[in-house]
Amino acid sequence: MKDGSYYEGDFENGEMTGKGKRTWEDGTEYTGDFVAGEKEGFGEIKYGKRNLKENSYKGHWVGNQRHGYGELLLRNNSTIKGNFVCNQANGDCEIIYHESGSKFKGNLLNGVPEGFGVCLSQ
Repeated sequence: MKDGSYYEGDFENGEMTGKGKRTWEDGTEYTGDFVAGEKEGFGEIKYGKRNLKENSYKGHWVGNQRHGYGELLLRNNSTIKGNFVCNQANGDCEIIYHESGSKFKGNLLNGVPEGFGVCLSQ
């Protein structure tokens, strides 16, 4: 492909549509649903070496963006579970800090706590 990526999966009318796997040069791999060449539906992405913040995401996609329920594993060893809108965690979510065992449950706006929430530490 023009961007150096590789795709293996279903095609419809010459476009990546259906189930498939796409791999980019930096090692990023997406396995899941495609519609007209975009990540759309349910899928999992494992980010390659260029993404310094995020490790993986498993959940719903709309128009190549995380959108709907999903789980985002960050490279700092924390996980955000909840609703995503335009790639950002928004609304009722949970952040799990795996190293300390602490959790935040509450509202997120663009990936950060905003409004009511509860922080539980161990």
